[in-house]
Amino acid sequence: MADYCTATDVRNLAEPLARVSGSTYDVPTAVLTAAITNRSAYVDARLREQYVVPFSATYDALIVYVTAQLAAVDGLRYAQAQVGNSNPLAETLQEEAEATLDKILDGTISLSVARRTAVYDQAETAVSPLLDADHAPAFLRDVDDVDPLSTYAEV
Repeated sequence: MADYCTATDVRNLAEPLARVSGSTYDVPTAVLTAAITNRSAYVDARLREQYVVPFSATYDALIVYVTAQLAAVDGLRYAQAQVGNSNPLAETLQEEAEATLDKILDGTISLSVARRTAVYDQAETAVSPLLDADHAPAFLRDVDDVDPLSTYAEV
């Protein structure tokens, strides 16, 4: 699994926003590193059906930004818990990041990486008695491919 941004990316995004909203962004690097790993996995999960994930080492700038937004949300929530206050900035960043992921999924926003050419289906790789050699469901075989007399024993 890949981490799509760095703690510096998160701090560069979150610190100015926190200052503007009248709070601070004093979050330990270990907290940010864990948030980045978790949020990178979340981005993978959201985009898995339409993109091959994890993404390759040269990440699309939008993936870096969305992951940094999501990790910043976790950092803001951590910082808010330390001082015992709440700030709507975390919710705003979360909503913006989720909206961006939705736009990537519906094709409104394009990434610099190719989309999957087929729908992701983990079950396709499993051996199943319900699939024929072409991985098509056996009950959907063409009727012309079946000799009706071969299915009955002679009496």
